[in-house]
Amino acid sequence: MNKKKRNLWDIPDSELTTEQRIEKLMEDMIANPEFKDDCLERMFNAYYDGEQYENAIRAIGQAIQCATEPHPDYYGCLSMAYKKLGDLPNAITAKQKQIELSPFEPYNYFEMGRLYVETGDFTKAVENFVSMLAFPLKFGQLTSADWFFECMSSFYTENYDNEFEDEMDPEALNTFQMLLKAATTKTQQAYMHCVLSRFYLYYEKETEAQKEAKKAYRLLPDEIRRSGFTAPPP
Repeated sequence: MNKKKRNLWDIPDSELTTEQRIEKLMEDMIANPEFKDDCLERMFNAYYDGEQYENAIRAIGQAIQCATEPHPDYYGCLSMAYKKLGDLPNAITAKQKQIELSPFEPYNYFEMGRLYVETGDFTKAVENFVSMLAFPLKFGQLTSADWFFECMSSFYTENYDNEFEDEMDPEALNTFQMLLKAATTKTQQAYMHCVLSRFYLYYEKETEAQKEAKKAYRLLPDEIRRSGFTAPPP
């Protein structure tokens, strides 16, 4: 006796293949044409999860074209897929468009900064990291400095298969030092000294952390205190 074919709508997406998820979404798009761009975004997610990045780019590109108004998240998706393909120039262009459409979202500046780190352009990386750090926001008990540090830790997990552990990662230290070296303004230098101080503090290197903190406070004492950095004050 033939088994009855299960309806795709009865199966969780996590149990479906990429092709099955796309089939489901095509049915949804035909039935609900007014939500075409939303369906295309979900197609992007299906292709992206299935590591079909070129198809993901095509899907989100169509979503951008048919959306009734510009949607910053669509450009964020586009940037992610280009990054996965190693196409950093297009990833940066898409991320810049996302920032233009959503200039008050600090994490976008972090993502732009780390794209520039990967290109080796530490000057532009610093500009974007400082734009993120300068937001007068606190996330619960997490200050902008702590948040930046956690973001950088996840960045190293993604790119170097390890996060900040018990022993100092020389690759990470080199990146922070390169960012400091690339800082050209007093504000940039102060924030990068604070970030480096936070990095040393994580490894309980209090002498080095104190030195970097003093340099930051000497440059911008009032702004650094207001920012809520957890680097030890002098």
